[in-house]
Amino acid sequence: MAFDKDCLQAWQLFNNGQVQQAQQLFQRSQQSHPDSALVHFGLGLVAKQTANFTQAQTYFQQAFTLLDTNEFEVAADYLQLLLKLGLELSGMGDDRQAMQCFDALLQAEPDNVKAHCARAFCLLANGDYLAGFAEYEWRFGLDEIHALRYPRATFWQGEPLTGQTILLHAEQGYGDSIHFIRYVPLVTELGGRIIIECQRDLQNLFKTLPYVAEVVTREDKYQAFDYHAPILSLPHILKSTLDTIPKQVPYLTAPYKKTLPDARANTCKVGICWAGDPKHSNDVNRSCHIQDFEVLFDVPNTQFYSLQKGPQVWDQMHLQNPSKVIALSEEMHDFADAAAFVNELDLVISVDTAPAHLAGALGRPVWLLLPYRCEWRWPKQGDTTAWYPSMTLFRQPAFRDWESVLARVRAALKSGTII
Repeated sequence: MAFDKDCLQAWQLFNNGQVQQAQQLFQRSQQSHPDSALVHFGLGLVAKQTANFTQAQTYFQQAFTLLDTNEFEVAADYLQLLLKLGLELSGMGDDRQAMQCFDALLQAEPDNVKAHCARAFCLLANGDYLAGFAEYEWRFGLDEIHALRYPRATFWQGEPLTGQTILLHAEQGYGDSIHFIRYVPLVTELGGRIIIECQRDLQNLFKTLPYVAEVVTREDKYQAFDYHAPILSLPHILKSTLDTIPKQVPYLTAPYKKTLPDARANTCKVGICWAGDPKHSNDVNRSCHIQDFEVLFDVPNTQFYSLQKGPQVWDQMHLQNPSKVIALSEEMHDFADAAAFVNELDLVISVDTAPAHLAGALGRPVWLLLPYRCEWRWPKQGDTTAWYPSMTLFRQPAFRDWESVLARVRAALKSGTII
């Protein structure tokens, strides 16, 4: 069918940020085209934009049931809707329907990188690590992922490394590097000489890894290597499953000690982190505000330290009483410093960002605050994770409901049970 004037104008308004006007036209278009997947998808995006997540999910599911190639004069428009709808369904937790969208798209476009990567996250979120990590190898075609910087000819495939040098290089965020550096001992068992290339802020911390010959950054000069592999490719190369992920914790150690400033005796010392990198694609859902933590600050015999870095450090000034939290940012120059402070804390409470991974890798008690639809690496149910034995998960019961999460954290903190 040809799209009606209302539908086309609604999309123009939505893309220009005029959400309320777009909603009115989408609703009018729905009356004349009740079987249009595109109209229902637009209504879903409007509902999501206005934080009506339950209604958004309903519209996306309706759009899925109405999918029909005959609605589109151009096949590419249908394929684009399959991708976008699949991503929204996955974001709502409907992985089964999302997978059907991605599979249909890949039948028409077998090399669609975005569909492969989205499919990978669905598989991983449902515990199929073998297939999921294999699909995730398509990521180097994504614009937001650095292209593979070293030759494919020397990409390691898991063969024995006796007498040869392998470069294992980081590619994404700090949390990912900390999370997957656990696979290095398995590479060591294959007999190679290992060079780690990582972000500069992780260099001193990763130098504590045993059996690693060098730890360098992209800017450093280092010896030639025989093979290379991205750290995030190691689970695929080593054929990791949910049952065989390396569970030896701690697998990182602080290279030195630090003393917490103004530490009081006989208090529970808690580190907090309320926000991740604002450039993260899901930061609007995974990060909260420091004000959400204020319900914790009157728990008796508890002392709070901020592990926050980046521009959100200044959020502390918005607290009713900023002195309730002691900021460590000026004394944390890298993750080695952060690790030294975390070792002195009794507990870390953090949203899903690097300090949570750091505490888990150090084997320190950590309470992870998760959004309603969390990343693939965290199980869909339960309060524990195979990745970090010292971690307890606190989940949102609904989209962006941090109030309920922090209320449960407050009750747990008052009970005095850390882990």
